[in-house]
Amino acid sequence: MGRYPLMTAAEKYLERRALQVGVNTMANERRIVRFIVREIEQMRERGKIKTSNPENIGPIEVRVFMDWMRDPKAHKKGRPLDPDTQVRYISKIEAILEMNGNKVIERMRDEGYQFPQRAGRKPIHSITEPDLQEIQAAVFKVRSCQHEPSEWRKAKSLLLSTMYVATGLRPSELRLSHFEDLDVHKWRFFVRSPKGGGVWADNRKVTIMPPYRQAVLQFLQGREELLRFHGRDRATYLVPNLQGGKDAPYSANHFRTLKEELQKISGIDFRIKDFRPTFATLTVEKDPNLLVDVS
Repeated sequence: MGRYPLMTAAEKYLERRALQVGVNTMANERRIVRFIVREIEQMRERGKIKTSNPENIGPIEVRVFMDWMRDPKAHKKGRPLDPDTQVRYISKIEAILEMNGNKVIERMRDEGYQFPQRAGRKPIHSITEPDLQEIQAAVFKVRSCQHEPSEWRKAKSLLLSTMYVATGLRPSELRLSHFEDLDVHKWRFFVRSPKGGGVWADNRKVTIMPPYRQAVLQFLQGREELLRFHGRDRATYLVPNLQGGKDAPYSANHFRTLKEELQKISGIDFRIKDFRPTFATLTVEKDPNLLVDVS
């Protein structure tokens, strides 16, 4: 299997999973699997475990991996991984090992080893209206970036902080949207890449709520400036990445980077996915009759 046997096995596992799940789910799973497998391969290189061969991994290697998940110092936020994340990571490693005939984790469970347990249903986090206003005000302090119009990062941050709240979109549903999906005459938005797309979900159209329509128009001005900057008449994506002659969407990591800058400027800790329940909460507070539709 070469120098990185677990990574080789993981890629074969991902090929199989690509036939079972939707495009968006697969993109997330690919990111997670490659991340945790890289960590295990590094544990072997640092001498913390003896092997990363999926056929030979045993209880010692599994325990070292679980200790890593629970070690606050091993993670950016200075705390152990969320219990549900730990369960998810173990399930991915178990699937890869079993695909290679190794049922070590099943045997460990039978022998009474303690594995992470799900924490149960988590509370839904929505952003309060005052905090939301602080986040949106932070847009105008976002720094510029070389090799693009000076206001383009502000324009992207403006859309990120308003469009999710205006529509209830999931993070990837906005990031992967096309320019033609936006209808500013009827203020409707076509969801091209829904969660579960191609498997169980249907495309849908959503309304862009009135308080944020002006922000969308401001973003479009920034987008037009971007096209002129790159000497283009059009671009496929609503939020297009045109660096180096590309016509592509930005990565999820790029959106997280923008979010982290807004978070630092505003002093408010939030996640992009928090905008979705915020949309629901604010909409129902303004008109309780919309509860069924929002649900």
